[in-house]
Amino acid sequence: ARLAQRGENDTALAQRARYDLVVALRLRERPQDAVQLYEGLPASGEAIPDYVTQAAADAYLAMRQPERARDLYLELLERRPDDFQLRLALFYTYFDLNQQERAYAIIDELAADQTEPDLQLRTASIAAMARAWGEDLGDAQTRYETLVGTAPNNPRLHAELGYVYLWRGWLRRAHEQFSVSQSIEPEVLSARLGEIDALRAVNDLRNADTLIAEINDDYPDDVQTNPLRRSWEIHNQHELWIQASTTYSNGTRVGSRDLELDTRLYSKPQRIHYRVFAHDYFAQSTFPEGKGTYHRLGAGLEYRARDVELTGEISEGSRRDAGLGAAVRGSWLADDHWRFSGHYDSYTNEAPLRGRLNEDIDGWSIGAGAEYRVHESRAYAAGLQQLEFSDGNRRLIATASAFQRLIQRPRYKLDGRLGLYTSSNTRDNASYYNPASDASLDVSLLNEWLVSRRYSRVFLHRLGVSLGVYTSSGYSSKPIGGLNYEHEWRLDDRLGLTYGVAFNRPVYDGVYETHSRLYLNLRWRF
Repeated sequence: ARLAQRGENDTALAQRARYDLVVALRLRERPQDAVQLYEGLPASGEAIPDYVTQAAADAYLAMRQPERARDLYLELLERRPDDFQLRLALFYTYFDLNQQERAYAIIDELAADQTEPDLQLRTASIAAMARAWGEDLGDAQTRYETLVGTAPNNPRLHAELGYVYLWRGWLRRAHEQFSVSQSIEPEVLSARLGEIDALRAVNDLRNADTLIAEINDDYPDDVQTNPLRRSWEIHNQHELWIQASTTYSNGTRVGSRDLELDTRLYSKPQRIHYRVFAHDYFAQSTFPEGKGTYHRLGAGLEYRARDVELTGEISEGSRRDAGLGAAVRGSWLADDHWRFSGHYDSYTNEAPLRGRLNEDIDGWSIGAGAEYRVHESRAYAAGLQQLEFSDGNRRLIATASAFQRLIQRPRYKLDGRLGLYTSSNTRDNASYYNPASDASLDVSLLNEWLVSRRYSRVFLHRLGVSLGVYTSSGYSSKPIGGLNYEHEWRLDDRLGLTYGVAFNRPVYDGVYETHSRLYLNLRWRF
């Protein structure tokens, strides 16, 4: 500015000052200003120095313009093919471009080229984290555990291994690694951030809030803390859940046309642990004898604390469904693998709608479940439920399932699931579908493709297929199956939308029906 005031704006010294200012702005985490200055640099007849172009490329990447950053990095690498920082920056750029295979190739080649021990360790660590970002957490874990074994006093390796454990669902093991990292070097920021993530994952919200305040005081301008600030800001917003579906059937046993709408609106967290909510549930189905409608409004309180989630709700129905109901649900995370859950509902929404229409029945429900989660790619679950209807019918339900990820690629996943269901009923000749006993065994495969990812905006599509066998008392076993296709949009870090279509071929009293279902789920923080 002083040079401009003296009329020396076109001198070599002024040009050099502008070059250096591009770098300074980038280093001060002002990428937009750096790019604006870079794009406005006057032509001097000489090429812009590489160090300025590199700072501009870094700024473009920080502004989430990876295509522009990639082009500049590649241009620079033509002149400096062995530049470590350029190759590393290009690795991050290809990850932002959702081209993980190219990113893997760059970082693996860079790691193989290093002969200096510190750089060998650094690049090997980044290559391991690349696999974690690509969701190949098993490979990432193996790599990091090997690195920690060779450099046990490196605090950053412990912090990064902690993140891998966290993403695998091992929250206590993750917290232990973050603690080890801080015991070696208390000011490792990644370990402090990881500790907060681990506390939030187990609902230790009070301690997480305290540590977030400390981070904001200690690092008010550090861009590494921006995602934490953003996620905590979103955590403290209102939340809206909507689940809507309509089903068409060529049969009449459970309704030829169904409509279901389940809506919950949550308040902002109150006193860290609590949220109040309003709940609206509506169901409608068409039967040969008429149309059944069920509508219920509720209000409740959610409580979250270390390893525990509890929800209590009071509800009231309209018209023939009038009657005060109380429900409580809870879950307990016992350790890194076991989660136990239970519920009681004095006026359950699961009473058959056809029974409500014909006999004005209602009922209560109680149940318990357990899940053993080996890691993100394998889990087992089982549950028991008892339903007592006002017509004297008692229904007992038992379920079990096993989940296994069969294929994991950067943009493709294949999941398998084995499911078992069995139930029994005590009433004969009910007006709704009510076999004395029935059971099903099914296997399903779910394909998931990542179509696009642009930072917090993600588009996925999934194709699922299931095959199984169903049997009910008095009828022989018959094969059953289904097919579903859905899209999931994560429009940003506050809004998600899933919609799809499903086709199923169930059996009722030995007769096949075809069900076609359209559904939409929305989740929004605001």
